[in-house]
Amino acid sequence: MRGKYQDVFKKSIHVLAVIVVLWFGQRSFRLLIIAKQSGDTGSAIVNLLLVVFWALCLGVLLAPDFSGWLADKFFELIFPKNKGKVAKEYSHIKALTAQGHYDRAIEEYKKELDNEPMNYDLILEIAQIYHENLKSYNLAVEYYNKALDFITDSNTWVFVKNRLADIYLDNLDSKNKAAIVLNDIITKLPDTKYARQACDRIKNL
Repeated sequence: MRGKYQDVFKKSIHVLAVIVVLWFGQRSFRLLIIAKQSGDTGSAIVNLLLVVFWALCLGVLLAPDFSGWLADKFFELIFPKNKGKVAKEYSHIKALTAQGHYDRAIEEYKKELDNEPMNYDLILEIAQIYHENLKSYNLAVEYYNKALDFITDSNTWVFVKNRLADIYLDNLDSKNKAAIVLNDIITKLPDTKYARQACDRIKNL
């Protein structure tokens, strides 16, 4: 709160300084016009120098605000709003997981997911907690499958598919479902190393 009042005070001083400079600047300009009309060369030169001085002062006062505004506009031009978001660390939620507060961590991730429903990183975090920490394998499968709807990167997509195969084989005792998941990789990415690896896994079921 104190910082907020300090910011208001600083902005007030800044605005006051701009007003004072503008007042002296326009006064010097008026005196310059009067001196020029009256033929007073010395006074005209003095007031011209004062006009230049006040103009420089005004530039110094306005430059930070203008440059900041210009930088913001330039950034928005290159990176339009709502056209992509900077990835968040979610460190406070990861701390909950590290401390063993798995249910609370999931609640926090779900709150974030309400704001970013297509953020598959959040969905994967939830799936991983269900999978590795809570051993709730059916819920882990549900969230891994949900993440697949939004994943566009092949590496991540294959990783999640293999995770599902692991759960079906190691935890849910379902070789058939594991084979279906691995066949998805072969179908979607034929003639790739991922397909060959999936074939090898199916042979070893």
